[in-house]
Amino acid sequence: MSYRQAPLSTGGLRPSGRRRPPTGPVVAAVVLAVAVAVGLFLWQPWTGSGNHGGGSSSGSKSKSAAAAQAFAKAWTASDFTGVDFVGDLTAGQVKAEYGTLTKNLQATGVTVTAGAVTPVQGDDNADQAALHVVWALPGGQTWSYDTAAELDNVNNEWRVNWLPSVVFPSLDPGDTLRYTKVEAKRATILDGAGQPLVVDRPVVDIGIQPGKAGDLDAAATQMADAVHVDEASLATRLKAAPADQFVDVITLRDPDFAPVAEAVGKVPGVVLHHIDLPLSPTHDFARALLGTVGPVTKEIVDNSKGRYVAGDVGGLSGLEKEFDSKLGGTPGYRVDIVHPSSGGSAPLPTAVASQPAVEGQPLRTALDEHVQLAADQALATVTDQPTALVAVRISSGQVVAVANGPNGGGFDTALLGQVPPGSAFKIVTTAALLQSGFDVNTAVPCKPVEVVGGKSFHNYEGEALGNPPFKTDFAQSCNTAFVSLSSKVGGSTLPDTARALGIGACWSLGTAAYRGSVPTPKSDVDLAATSFGQGATLVSPVDLAIAAATVARGSFVAPQLVLGGTATPSCGGSSAPPAPSAPTISSSVFDQLHTLMRLVVTSGTATVLAGAPGGPVMAKTGTAEFGTANPPQTHAWLVGYQGDLAFAVYVEQGKSGGTVAAPVALKFLQNLAAG
Repeated sequence: MSYRQAPLSTGGLRPSGRRRPPTGPVVAAVVLAVAVAVGLFLWQPWTGSGNHGGGSSSGSKSKSAAAAQAFAKAWTASDFTGVDFVGDLTAGQVKAEYGTLTKNLQATGVTVTAGAVTPVQGDDNADQAALHVVWALPGGQTWSYDTAAELDNVNNEWRVNWLPSVVFPSLDPGDTLRYTKVEAKRATILDGAGQPLVVDRPVVDIGIQPGKAGDLDAAATQMADAVHVDEASLATRLKAAPADQFVDVITLRDPDFAPVAEAVGKVPGVVLHHIDLPLSPTHDFARALLGTVGPVTKEIVDNSKGRYVAGDVGGLSGLEKEFDSKLGGTPGYRVDIVHPSSGGSAPLPTAVASQPAVEGQPLRTALDEHVQLAADQALATVTDQPTALVAVRISSGQVVAVANGPNGGGFDTALLGQVPPGSAFKIVTTAALLQSGFDVNTAVPCKPVEVVGGKSFHNYEGEALGNPPFKTDFAQSCNTAFVSLSSKVGGSTLPDTARALGIGACWSLGTAAYRGSVPTPKSDVDLAATSFGQGATLVSPVDLAIAAATVARGSFVAPQLVLGGTATPSCGGSSAPPAPSAPTISSSVFDQLHTLMRLVVTSGTATVLAGAPGGPVMAKTGTAEFGTANPPQTHAWLVGYQGDLAFAVYVEQGKSGGTVAAPVALKFLQNLAAG
């Protein structure tokens, strides 16, 4: 579309098309006033004071300036009550004309400041007030310019000569202002190699128009059967929406839409929008982490502080939402004067202001597409329980995979879960024992029950191993053996050692993540429970993956996920002190941990990993009890490493680490090897 360009300043000229006051009585009054003034002049010598210049006198100027200030204040409030206008115009009429003129500007507010008041040349009863106008436009944008209003002295009262050109100098009667948002190009999320993970891919936005759906309950039922959405919720939304509204149901990628296209097409009132949206390689690909982009919800609009209006597209969850302002860029705008139709044709709009959009900036992550796909596919083998798998590059500390299941997950358990680690925490307890000089060949009984402070502690399914060396207790994950040794690692030893491995330490991924918490045990019973990952100890899957990488590397390295962010994390309010206060763990301790974790695979609870492709695997299983049931419910863990990759697998309400989590880890390694 073509546009005319209008000037953006008043050039010091008063508005054209002045509305002048009526002339009959006013002229008579002026003649009488002149006669009186002449008589007084003849009777009293001239003193150089008084109102002899109409609008140009100092006293009159102060009154016209006050009128200008009052008008600016009224305009800012969009309430012209109390302002006097030239002619027969009322405040209500001005407000109505002003509302029509500015309605399509979509402004959220306006600030008008009155400036200098100067006499109108050749008219002693008229002044011109300079006005500076700043419009608050959608999305926090602003449009500012200078204009002017003429003030006329009518019967010693200064009145505003209201014209459209007061609002903007180029406006003529019948013109209106129109705002158009100029969308910014959204940037993509990048992987660790700087390649885009999220690119525009075709999708189908499925909705229903209530006015065309007929029986709304039946339409909701039919749509729910086709695309598996909540039938009751959809029916409620359909009944509450206006007849012509597009009620969003679900957005599907083209490959996901194809199998349901026929069924969806038969739903009464269905509306399909074929659009492109920035999406990751697959539906499940790091979905809980990366998030999604789509039409913004009412909640997002309400909380966006004007950035979004209904119909806009933005980040809905995950990194796309958290870094929406960076990825989404800054929208621009265009303001046009729309002219009234003349002779059956509409003149071209006149462009009066514009601000270019600023493209979004890419967000780089440490994710490795190959590793992430392998993790997502591994979790796809568990379809009825929440799962998580996190992989960390040992050499760099970069988090290269963040997977949640099933189907990509909703809540990002991989980063935000707060779960007892169970026997996976025995790596920490063992590191503390070894650091104190404990010998792994020392015989430590593995009894069915160990009692501490009147509290009985049991092994998984009541197992007992007799009197084996500690290395066997570790490989077979004997709880009672660790409970019997817990007095050797009392006080703050376990929290300190955990922090040295990264659990509860001060680190930041550049996005929200749970760093773990290992409170100092308050009693012997508490210490015994903490020794095998129970009690008040909580971790996230990423937390344990970082710990596994620390063990494999032999030192703690701050993990990274969102790259290019703040180098030094803020750990204010953390439940644990920063990492520098953690003890140093010797290289010999790490060497022994490597050997012990290898035994878990070759002769312990994770033998399913013994034949994994890609080289030797070092691991530790975990079965974490929770709840008050008898027997208690359990979560399943597997933490380990192979080559340059450390990983943690979590299966909510899994029976045990060896039987549930370890097979998922095997599938992950098989996927990696298969390429």
